Amino acid sequence: MAAIRDAAPGVPIVFLAWMKQNKFGEGPGDLMPQLRRLAATVGFDVADVPAALRGGISMDRCTSDSECKRHTLKVKDTFAWTSHGADHHPNALGHDLLGNIAALCIARRLKGPRRIGSHLGGLDGEAEDRQQKQPAIIPAPGPAVEAPEEQCYISADTMPVVDRGGFVLQDDGGFKGVTKLGYSSRRAGDTLTLGPLEVHPRVGEALDTRMCLSVMRVRLGYLISSHAGMGELHAQCAGGCACRAIKSTFLRRELPFPRFSANARAPMHSPMYAENVTMTAYTFFIASLSNRSRAASCRVLLHHKVPPGSKHGHGSRVRVDSMTIMKHGGSYPVPCGE
Repeated sequence: MAAIRDAAPGVPIVFLAWMKQNKFGEGPGDLMPQLRRLAATVGFDVADVPAALRGGISMDRCTSDSECKRHTLKVKDTFAWTSHGADHHPNALGHDLLGNIAALCIARRLKGPRRIGSHLGGLDGEAEDRQQKQPAIIPAPGPAVEAPEEQCYISADTMPVVDRGGFVLQDDGGFKGVTKLGYSSRRAGDTLTLGPLEVHPRVGEALDTRMCLSVMRVRLGYLISSHAGMGELHAQCAGGCACRAIKSTFLRRELPFPRFSANARAPMHSPMYAENVTMTAYTFFIASLSNRSRAASCRVLLHHKVPPGSKHGHGSRVRVDSMTIMKHGGSYPVPCGE
């Protein structure tokens, strides 16, 4: 967020709060106050979609070009349905609603710095009054602080690849009409090498490219799926650095290291992934550089492994999507590796 604000201080950034259908009628609970505090601290807008629906949103339903009736949108109208019942994803109408709310938030933010209200299209009378008392849209503060030291490789084709080692850059966007680049492997034993892992310290308004920060937090994006045949990635750091997992019992479960599974139903992943899913998951780890001069540059090797219990000869797939390297607490400048 800080990097975005540094590059474009006035750009509108909107997060849409959506939750499972059985949570829609519970009011804000613990989630929305936390999001409001986060929004105020970091600098973005939050659109509380459940609050908007509870307040009442109307739309026109037309049976012909000349016959239209006003219809109050219900929560169940916006959810997808499967053979097992209601899904947690929005349906086409739900996506249309989310798009319109996002567009409204962005339009209001672009019109000026005035406080963003909660008067969404279709609210009227008593419903609008309720919404004004409980705003569905939480405004962002002004421009945030300057960007921290970090390196962002949000698309696989920008990642610093030292050696593909059998991995192939491919686009899995396909019929979706979007670009989803990732370094993919279908053969256990392949190794993707990324590096150097380095972040330069900021000196005034510039970065000192002669030095590197001694401790970094690295975020890797990788494919997980409930489809059969998903493998595992085993991370290994090499060169002038050592890597370790996040020091947290809870986070260590949610952010595995050095072994992370591409199987969405693996025990290391959240129970929410028990449903059918194909998505990019993320894990963090800590990389510490050597303070010796002329040390080798830090690299991370991602080994494609067959998961335990797999039958010999069965196929296996993994994909690496992105990487972000950030300053970690307690870091100090050391010579960059060679």
